[in-house]
Amino acid sequence: AGLVADFYLPRWKNFFESQLDVLTGKKDRAAAQAAFMDKTVREELAFAGNGKVYSTKSSGDALAVANRVMNAHREMLDALSAEEKHSAGTPWDLQQGSPLQFNVTDQVTGPGTYTATFQWKNGPSALKIHSVKLYEGNREVAADTHEGWTGVENKDNSYRLDLKKYRTNLDSYTLKAEVSGVSEGDSKGEMTLKKEVR
Repeated sequence: AGLVADFYLPRWKNFFESQLDVLTGKKDRAAAQAAFMDKTVREELAFAGNGKVYSTKSSGDALAVANRVMNAHREMLDALSAEEKHSAGTPWDLQQGSPLQFNVTDQVTGPGTYTATFQWKNGPSALKIHSVKLYEGNREVAADTHEGWTGVENKDNSYRLDLKKYRTNLDSYTLKAEVSGVSEGDSKGEMTLKKEVR
């Protein structure tokens, strides 16, 4: 009913024009924001009283357009979906012993640099991390060895893994972390694995 063409499109144009003014040095951020708000309010009030009669019937094939957009941006959408799926992390428990093992097959999506971060959530003991290694099946393909820990405070608790080659016909990728408790007692937390975007 006119919202996209006559309401949202002008608003987005105003926004990008204001940001361009900041990037090119024509206006500082505060002046650009004030100009954006002023112009946007005037245009929205004009839209509310423009008297236009919009069709109540749809035109075109919305499903075909949606499929075209989805297919054009499939790679980016899949990456966002995968990141959202694993944003909460994979749980670990110090009682599992060492090494902690994680099936990361669906998180390893191609060659590149991955960062595994360990975050303590609860329990009386912090987690000391000695090394983190990535395996294709039983073969080690990437490793980062340094002392780190996660507890009430974190120190060096992220590990970089450089995967040079990616095998698509592989059954599984496994991440193994050699760990120990800083003190006696249980410790629980999450491990997140993220691929660097270039």
